Formats: sequence, C-alpha cells, structure tokens
Amino acid sequence: MVEPKKVNSISRAASILRCIAGGTGRITQIASKTDLSNSTAHRLIKTLQAEGFVEQDPLTLKYTLGHLLVSLTLNPMITHASLVSCAQSEMEQLRQVSGETVGLVIRLGLQRLQIEELPSERVLKYSVGKGFVEPIYLAAASKVLLAEIPFEDREKLLKVIEKKGLLRKSNFKRANLLKEVSLAKKNGYATSFGEIVPGASSIAVAVKGYVVPVAICIFGPMERFNLKKMEKVLPDLKRASRNITKKIEEKLSKRFYD
Repeated sequence: MVEPKKVNSISRAASILRCIAGGTGRITQIASKTDLSNSTAHRLIKTLQAEGFVEQDPLTLKYTLGHLLVSLTLNPMITHASLVSCAQSEMEQLRQVSGETVGLVIRLGLQRLQIEELPSERVLKYSVGKGFVEPIYLAAASKVLLAEIPFEDREKLLKVIEKKGLLRKSNFKRANLLKEVSLAKKNGYATSFGEIVPGASSIAVAVKGYVVPVAICIFGPMERFNLKKMEKVLPDLKRASRNITKKIEEKLSKRFYD
C-alpha cells in the first residue's frame, strides 16, 4: 500500500506545535528542536499566531498554545483536563449554593479564557459558555488573574493591550483597574457589575498551584445576584478555591512520586 504524501508545511507546523506544547517557547529553540532554519520557523510561527493556534506572551516573549487551539479541544478534556477534574465537584456545589452560573477562567496571554462553565439551572440566567474569550482587563475574573502576577508585569501587560488597541471601554483608566486589582490581591476576591454584559454581575477568587493563573467565579443577573448575595456566597467560593488548590497539589505530588 502506498503511503499518502505528506504536506511539508503542515508537518512542520505540527512539529512546532508539539515543541511549544512541550514547553519550548523561543523561536531559536523551536527551530533547533524541529531542524528548521530560524527564518522558516519564524514564518510558520507567525502564521500559526495569526490563525490563533499559538500566542506570544507579551511579558516573556515566549510562545504558548493559543486560544483557538484550546477552543478546538473544548471539550477541555485534553488541554486542561487535570484542572477541570479538580474543579468539577466544587463548581457543582457552588452552583447549588448560589443558584447562579459558575465559571473556571485562566489567563492566556493578553486574554482570559473560560475553560469550563456550569450554567445556572434557572430560566433567567447569564451564561457565556466554554471557550469564551475576552481581554484580560474586563470583569471580576480578570482582576483576580491580574492579581496573580507581579505589579511590574501587570503594568507591561496593560501597556501592550493599550498599544495593540484592544481596549473596548472608551473610559478605561489603567490606574483605576490597578487599584481594583490591588484590592483583589488584598481581599482575596474581586467583583464586577456590567463590565462585559450590561446587567450582569460577577464575583471571583483565585485558584493557586496551577501552571497558569486561574480564577473561579460566579456570575448572574445583576438584579438578583447583587452585592449582598455575593457576600453570602463568598465563604463558599473561597472554600472551593482552597479545595481545588489542594487537589491540584495532590495531583502534582502524585506525579512527582510516581
């Protein structure tokens, strides 16, 4: 049987993606590991980046797998299967306690990506779905994610967002956001009201111990899910975060000793 002829550009792109997935993030390193010239590797990586298959971290300038590739595998059982499995039961409990939608969000370059969502079972609800992507400066989950990186890096990140023209709020002020991020770091949670969708509110806390910043959040209609309701579910949200963090640490420990 004659083997099908390979398309070289696809094979090379696949090799690059495997290399990046393995933790190699700089063009010269990728070129070396894939036996490509620097110019060829650069051209292919930029094409993959333009299509959303890879992202370049604006802080480290290293390449990582992009939001499109993650979205294509959501079902997130491949990309972030371990994190989702650690969070699933806690998210279920939070949905029961709050009656609202629960989301699990990670930072991906300049963006926030929701890798799991358990929609509210109520008729009137707020739901955005798995794979939902927004700039990193919007809403409660973003403030929590930004609080997980050093101050200097937050400044650089927001400057890149402004330079690239990714701002969606005409009245955006970096100083105001950084103040809210500092409060999120101090208090251990963040809230938002109508920042992505008018009439929607959310509260979020960080999950520790994972390879990228993670936030777990509860969100719903503002009239029902008000500040008083948020304060009521906050202890449960923080407890869920601690439990998820513990499960992540246990999995990492098991891998180490195995």
